[in-house]
Amino acid sequence: MINETKMFTCKICGETKPLEGFYTNSKVDKNKPYQLVCRICYQAIRKARESGNPLNIKPTIPRGDKRIKSVNREPAKLTCSISDFHEFLGDNIKNYIPYLTVGERRKLNHICQKCGREVTQLDSAHVHGRERPQVIEDIIKKYTIDDKKQIIQVDLHKVIDEIIEANRPIKNNFRFLCKECHRKYDNYLFHLDCCEKKNLSLKMENGI
Repeated sequence: MINETKMFTCKICGETKPLEGFYTNSKVDKNKPYQLVCRICYQAIRKARESGNPLNIKPTIPRGDKRIKSVNREPAKLTCSISDFHEFLGDNIKNYIPYLTVGERRKLNHICQKCGREVTQLDSAHVHGRERPQVIEDIIKKYTIDDKKQIIQVDLHKVIDEIIEANRPIKNNFRFLCKECHRKYDNYLFHLDCCEKKNLSLKMENGI
């Protein structure tokens, strides 16, 4: 009887590997990958998170409000579901925001746009309707190759550049607040209905 090795496909790199190529969790099922992410991809994501630089794609540090672009322009093809993109990359993309908004924050000289207090550091709060997950979703949906399974295929460098560019102009997409006002702003938006949120977003864009 031939003992066939069961193979699994990594949902990040798309490579098919035996169980030994994945991490397992004995509390769940030691005969199956704990996550369908191979050891190599998992380690790359973990190291990127620890370094505060998503997938080690090094952005040029801008002066003021100059466009950020990835240094490594070699194609980085990625095929995954939209939900997996959000899960594994969405939170890491926020690491670009401090570089993107540094110019506007400097202009405010540490003054919160809501309460007018001077603070050590301002938070970059996304205007409602332009939150990071929504911006990402609008971009990556264009690369859907399977509508039913919500599968996308992207060049990672290109799509990250598009996501960054979609956050411009800065004044229409961010408010710069102290941590207390940022928390209140997010909690306030949570309780508004769709029409109220839309009206608030329009007022912010028009500087009202």
